[in-house]
Amino acid sequence: MSAGALPESVDMLIRQLRGRGLPLGIDDCQALRTALGAGFGWGSSRSFHDLCVALWAKSPRDAAIIGAVLARIDVTPWLRVDPLATGDAPPEPAPGWPADPDRAPDRIPDPGAGPETGPDDDPPSVGPAPSLSATPPASGLPGPPLVLVPQYPVTEREAIQIWRGLRRNRREGPPVQLDVDGTVDRRCRLGLPTPPVLLPARLNTARLTLLVDRSASMMPYHEFVEHLEHAIGTSARMARCTIAYFRNVLGHSQHRYLLGGDGPVGRTALDAVLPVIPALQDGTVFRDRAMTALLPFAELIDGLDKDTGVAVVSDAGAARGGLSPVRLLDSVAGLKALTARAGAVVWLNPSPSDRWRRTTAGRIARHVPMHPLTVDGMHRAVDVLRGRQTAVERPL
Repeated sequence: MSAGALPESVDMLIRQLRGRGLPLGIDDCQALRTALGAGFGWGSSRSFHDLCVALWAKSPRDAAIIGAVLARIDVTPWLRVDPLATGDAPPEPAPGWPADPDRAPDRIPDPGAGPETGPDDDPPSVGPAPSLSATPPASGLPGPPLVLVPQYPVTEREAIQIWRGLRRNRREGPPVQLDVDGTVDRRCRLGLPTPPVLLPARLNTARLTLLVDRSASMMPYHEFVEHLEHAIGTSARMARCTIAYFRNVLGHSQHRYLLGGDGPVGRTALDAVLPVIPALQDGTVFRDRAMTALLPFAELIDGLDKDTGVAVVSDAGAARGGLSPVRLLDSVAGLKALTARAGAVVWLNPSPSDRWRRTTAGRIARHVPMHPLTVDGMHRAVDVLRGRQTAVERPL
């Protein structure tokens, strides 16, 4: 190992963190080396854990992942000797490790081997026991305790990066930025020293309304969707992000008679009445996940404009494989109300796309862009909300 390299256990730590979704790069490794060289993180595994969290964690979930990985990697042996020391002279050995002039400065002591002592040497002194020792825990199970961290298909960092792409930059507010071209042009035209020309700052004016289905069929996806809600609502840097909740449909249409009965509805049957299905007038949406604080549907619709994108998160019957003509009509009526006021409407389905066929979800996908709730699907959804035209079979 070269003098500039990290110890094997730290290299293993970084590789495992990368595998769990933390995009650690060269700068992050250099930051760790610099902090260790300044004296931080030595003495115990707890100190090293706190240092890694301070340098690399961008959210509580990142901190939990770092703690879970460190619980399975023993880094205490090299914490007693500075493995990052450089220069001609070897580092001063810490208590418990004898000086060895033949050992290279960057060599890491063997974790399985104890300190070398001569026949007349006194036993070496050791410091307090580290918090991540090789001693089995009190439960009798070998090795460190198992720490479980949720692993979602989309990490919080990925969701933040995706939804920060939803931007509509516009100059708004007081003039605070220098307009170089305008200032030079005005001085050249007047031939006199003039005050600088200022422009308003560019701000992201994009707004998002997130409508989340909290029905029983969505229960397996609740924690995953809540995880995405937190990432989008707190870190996406949009002008406004409104989250509302509903159960199965936004509301019940008063024109179900257009289907001609409650039997299975085909494409032709719905397409024939599609132009005359009126937009939903009265819906049932809520402000909280427990669905106890009612949000008037008229208030939700009034808050939409052409700068606002709407993303509906629902399985639309795909989780159970059902095709309900009533739910299809109610969904189309609600989508008509949304598309009439919002700039763009997109549907995110947490169920795999191969389950949409012959379900209500597959029929809804003929009228609005529907994408799976994955990294690629959310990228496509953001493109739609930014104004990219997406072809659907029967647009509303």
